[in-house]
Amino acid sequence: MIIDLHRFDASKPLNTDFCVVGGGPAGITLARMLAQSTHRDVVLLEGGGLDPEGDTQALYEGAVESDLDFPIVDYLAKSRIRALGGSSFHWWAFCRRFDRLDFEVRNWVPDSGWPITLEDLRSFYPEAATICGIRDFDYDPSATLVADPLGEKLLELPGNQPVLFHTGIPPVRFRQAYQAELGNARNIRLFLHANVTELLLDPSFQRLERVRAKTLGGKQIEVRARNFVLATGGIENARLLLNSDGQIAGGIGNQHDRVGRYFMEHPHLDLGILVLPSRGISGGIFDYGHHSDRLKQHVLATLAPTRALQERAEILNASVQLVDLSGFPEGLESPLDDSVVRLAENLWFRRPGIEARTEPGQRLFLLKSRCEQAPNPESRVALVSDRDALGQRRVKLQWRLTDLDRRSWLRWMELLGREVGAGLGGRVRTLIPSDRWPSGIGGNHHMGTTRMHRDPSQGVVDSNCRVHGVENLWIAGSSVFATSGAANPTLTLVALALRLAAHLETRPVDTR
Repeated sequence: MIIDLHRFDASKPLNTDFCVVGGGPAGITLARMLAQSTHRDVVLLEGGGLDPEGDTQALYEGAVESDLDFPIVDYLAKSRIRALGGSSFHWWAFCRRFDRLDFEVRNWVPDSGWPITLEDLRSFYPEAATICGIRDFDYDPSATLVADPLGEKLLELPGNQPVLFHTGIPPVRFRQAYQAELGNARNIRLFLHANVTELLLDPSFQRLERVRAKTLGGKQIEVRARNFVLATGGIENARLLLNSDGQIAGGIGNQHDRVGRYFMEHPHLDLGILVLPSRGISGGIFDYGHHSDRLKQHVLATLAPTRALQERAEILNASVQLVDLSGFPEGLESPLDDSVVRLAENLWFRRPGIEARTEPGQRLFLLKSRCEQAPNPESRVALVSDRDALGQRRVKLQWRLTDLDRRSWLRWMELLGREVGAGLGGRVRTLIPSDRWPSGIGGNHHMGTTRMHRDPSQGVVDSNCRVHGVENLWIAGSSVFATSGAANPTLTLVALALRLAAHLETRPVDTR
């Protein structure tokens, strides 16, 4: 059942078994799975409507500080969608599983390591892929790449490997894909325009008793539940906990000042220019819209440092797309600024001891990256005194990078250049300055602000995504990520939502 709170009789509190806050990919997945598997009642609260609305989007506005030179005007409002389906409204549906190393403690990466492993998520990835519109869950790129000459040669580069993203063409929009199911489910009540503004604990402060939600028109409702899950995104999950400070100073789950810290994004940077001889080289599989006949769907191949190289060079994870500067996929505009193209056409391409100007017939590729960001407690979501139309304190996002981030970018390009020169007779020119932060953007991948950790003094949720110190409150979505990896987050956050649903299925019915 789908209900618009504007037209609902809110005079009495709602009671339910599960209250899920947030109707994006994580919240929709949780509500569907809990309703199907437990046959218990689920209330799903979405702050927006069926489509984005200007006054609702304005609730996301806030201030941003960043080390990168990137366009920050309206970043917080434009990088997220407050409507049923969440940010799936504007995603490209790039899906790739996290690497095993992404979950492990790395002694060169401070605060790395999850309390779970890849094996804990492996069984949930296939269903997550189906939910995200991936028809054939296959992450072995070799059979797909072997028919492509460039992919075949890059497979031979020591220290680097091809990694495959599945891309949805067209991308799955969660509202369109799952609205009918949510509306027809007898044990789901989906409320639109129900903006949760406060989390209220019971007298013991150890259980969440109810949540309060409002419309922009002032109508208010309270929902009481046995179990609550926050699934409002990597920024709003932290914002809601911090704003709920009427009973506990600093906000719920924030006894150790961890809520909002460790904000992570994927810096999207032009790391370098690759020059290769044209003979026998094809870049088709590195285009956005390459169709794999074997997988019968669209894929994107990228190049990434191997585990061995990351360990040996002590660098972070990353991947680069090879954008052919001689042309772009049909139907897509050039992602390059004209100045970058001119730079690429006129640069000297260097590696240690070798200089060579590009010659006729050589091909130029821009190395367009999505990079892991090192966990950093000073990169954070904080609140300011300015309030939105619902009376909630707005966000100030402080996106802070570390020396390890920049060193990783530079070191990988240096090592890649050596291998390309020795193995393919090519060159790499690094575009990252060594003395300042480069220009770039974020991938709109907000992660880490309620991070997962066994120790309550180091994280906000435990290995089952339950908020430390609160018996019946869980968090879903990328805010629980302990590290960001180099893969887009949606596939993994949906897998985590499936794992959380399986955990909640086993909880006994609480009659309190």
